[in-house]
Amino acid sequence: FVISAGPGGKGTVRIDHFRFQDRTDRRRPIVTASSSAAGSDATRLLGARSKSEWRCDPADTHPWLMIDFHQPREVGGLIIDWLPRPATRAFTVEASEDTLQWRAIHRVNDARGVRSFVHLPVTHARFLRLTFLVPPPGLKRIAVQSFTFSKTLIDTFHSIAEHSPRGYYPRYLTREQSYWTCAGSPEGVTCALINEEGMVEPDKGSFSLEPFLCEDDELVTWADARRSVDMEPDGLPIPSAFWSFAGLKLQTTAFATGKGADCILFVRYRLTNSSARSRRLQLFVAMRPFQVNPPWQEWNQLGGVSKITHVKRTTDAVWVNGDKPVIPLSSPTSFGCASYEQGSVSEHLAAGTLPDQQEIQDDFGFASAAMGFEMKLAAGTSREVFVAVPFGRASSADRVRKIAALNGAVQFAEALHALRSRLDSVEFRMPGGNARDAAETFKTAAGQILINRDGPALQPGPRRYTRSWIRDG
Repeated sequence: FVISAGPGGKGTVRIDHFRFQDRTDRRRPIVTASSSAAGSDATRLLGARSKSEWRCDPADTHPWLMIDFHQPREVGGLIIDWLPRPATRAFTVEASEDTLQWRAIHRVNDARGVRSFVHLPVTHARFLRLTFLVPPPGLKRIAVQSFTFSKTLIDTFHSIAEHSPRGYYPRYLTREQSYWTCAGSPEGVTCALINEEGMVEPDKGSFSLEPFLCEDDELVTWADARRSVDMEPDGLPIPSAFWSFAGLKLQTTAFATGKGADCILFVRYRLTNSSARSRRLQLFVAMRPFQVNPPWQEWNQLGGVSKITHVKRTTDAVWVNGDKPVIPLSSPTSFGCASYEQGSVSEHLAAGTLPDQQEIQDDFGFASAAMGFEMKLAAGTSREVFVAVPFGRASSADRVRKIAALNGAVQFAEALHALRSRLDSVEFRMPGGNARDAAETFKTAAGQILINRDGPALQPGPRRYTRSWIRDG
């Protein structure tokens, strides 16, 4: 407990009969159902490695499942594993103390995929009941989560990442540090971030862009690749993250052009086939509700999650939250978006599909989307895909059309020229090895100071470091 008086405050606090109480009930919860189809069994759905399954009787027009915890307890959420059919499900979670009076605590109208993560913050009840719409779904397993599952939104996504294949979610959600750096224009007003997995946060505290690859119906994520990072030659502060695997290399590069409020971020995805055979691939650029800064670097709502409540595809762009366009400079061959309850877009990609929706509204705030780019790479060749995101939130449809017509390679050359013109006025003549590396590091740092500055005011870095120059430690 922390008891604190603000400036000038005073008073007295008395705590009487303070005690710790173990409310753990080690009795196994009881699962009952409105009916069960032949060969199915609801009673074993809570098993850690349940090989059971439950389907209601085909004649049951009001199917439900009920969990009796024997006494009231705190519940933070549910993880539900579904049978494949039907592919979409609708259900309501209800809570009760006596099975006579029920209160609806959560509704899901369109659950898809093989697993649902049900967020149930501040839930306390003896009984939980799932009531299903017809046609009812089939279940393989239900895992009841403690209150820590939904203590915060970050805790929820830590749990989701823990119960998902590695690589489906940002690395920091597995509680691992991922290093990041800034990307932007020396004449801009803000900057983007890119981490070592190639995840790009295109604006301050915004959603992120994440790459995924698919070959032979297999999803490839950051976890499947050998990863490395680099800057442009001579230390120019244009960062790239590399994935290398099985004769392929994906290079994700973030850079910006323009001045002031007219600055535009570009992300270049370069796929290189270094194998001796031709390859058919799909590159997916996903828009997801996560920032590059991990939650333990959170400050003033910067770091961790960043809500996406609305996604809409138009002719030239994908609009996120109605005010932020993601503009492909070449037309994607596929697109889809999904709400939180419909499953993360990474799960859809792993299943070999994209959601068939071109627009989604998600009041919970964790929608996701992806653009797909099909390509055939001959042996020894490369292909580049550029995506643009204007800084700020005042982009008109006319400006979006103009950006969509830009040439990505020309913009990259312009970014190189802008940085060289600012940084090459001082020349270092150093021998090779550590001395030359030190000179290039100086040039990188000088460029990043220009990218991070606030007009004439120098700042130690982006996001939580956008303040007077500080040095801790």
